[in-house]
Amino acid sequence: MAIEKVTFDQSVSNTGQRKEDPVAFFVTAYQLYLRSRNGLHAAEMSRRGVATSSLLEKVLSDKEELGNVALQMYQESPTLKGLDNNLRTAFNTEPSLQEDTLKFAIDDPYLAACLHPLSLNRNDLNSPAESIRATVDNLKIVEQFVEIGVRSMDSMLISGANAWGPFYAVRGRVPAELTDAGINQIQYREFSDIDFLAVSGSIAGFQHFIEDCVREGLISAKELNRYKVFERLYREKKADIFSMRAHVRGVEESFHLVPFDTLHKICGLEKVHTPKNWIDYVLDFRPNIPANVIKNGGYPTQDLKGLKKVLFRPLMVKVYYPDDAEIAGYISETTIGGQVSILREDTYFVGVIPFFLSIAPAILFDRDGGLTDEVSRLKESIRRIMVGQPVRFIPRQDRMAKGTLHRIKQTLI
Repeated sequence: MAIEKVTFDQSVSNTGQRKEDPVAFFVTAYQLYLRSRNGLHAAEMSRRGVATSSLLEKVLSDKEELGNVALQMYQESPTLKGLDNNLRTAFNTEPSLQEDTLKFAIDDPYLAACLHPLSLNRNDLNSPAESIRATVDNLKIVEQFVEIGVRSMDSMLISGANAWGPFYAVRGRVPAELTDAGINQIQYREFSDIDFLAVSGSIAGFQHFIEDCVREGLISAKELNRYKVFERLYREKKADIFSMRAHVRGVEESFHLVPFDTLHKICGLEKVHTPKNWIDYVLDFRPNIPANVIKNGGYPTQDLKGLKKVLFRPLMVKVYYPDDAEIAGYISETTIGGQVSILREDTYFVGVIPFFLSIAPAILFDRDGGLTDEVSRLKESIRRIMVGQPVRFIPRQDRMAKGTLHRIKQTLI
């Protein structure tokens, strides 16, 4: 069983069948983006505040359309390599796409476009070329893990920017060519990791998956030792899921390995543990303390209807290897949200794991359709709670394309 192409959720893009050649259409869309971007830069340099705001909205709209075109090119290209070649052809043969090379000491139009900022005032907004290139690089890594995962796991998906924002919201690491030019990652901002969720009917599948990843050199052998600790914790009902991290070609991957019975409870809104501040959780054996917990003291969250903001403060328990002073990981209360009643009105908190499942996941493979069924079951449960009322808040909405955000919200009501 081999993956031929990642199938993204229908809410991610409004691409349709276009008669134009995708490469030619990409060139046209990129020319429109350059025109609006250059207008924005001129307004930012002259500090025309009102004009800057409207121009930024236009630039983001053009970037969204570029992402849609790149996604169409991906869907129509037989391979990722073919897509990459088409993109390079567009930049290398169309003079109007090469203007940024004049501003940098880089003789590669594609790389120069990655480096040139979308906005002079907003360092958090990455250029469309950077998002496109980073998506292609990350999908190559996804394909590697899928080839291994199908041997031992029942299902696998990706979430996060690589799933709900391909070719638009993905932030790239520093390409080697730019590192050679003296650009470091701190100057280039943070980059997007790849969030995987994999499911198996038996945790024995976890071990086989980790062993295969170690054998292929994609994951540290230390994760096998951590799994042995998890196995004991799972038998003792002290841990529900196993999380680990990897680093492939400078990109970080996070994995959440979930037994199917736990997935079934989450998607059926069944209570897994005693909720804290309305929010339920799973006991997640993970290698580190979550960045959100370090930064905010917990998981900041809000219900879909926007009625209540909550800071979920998880209990973090250090776990050591047997007869060893070295820390094997932490048992963390990772949120799964759930249905609550606020001001006599039912609403839903998404939580970390349901976010992977309900917010435009890209299902990579699903052996017997179990994951697909559970995702549908969870969304149907959310829709019953929302009873057609508008979704006011979903996590990461500030980073989503306007059209994508609207379509994702519509899937939940």
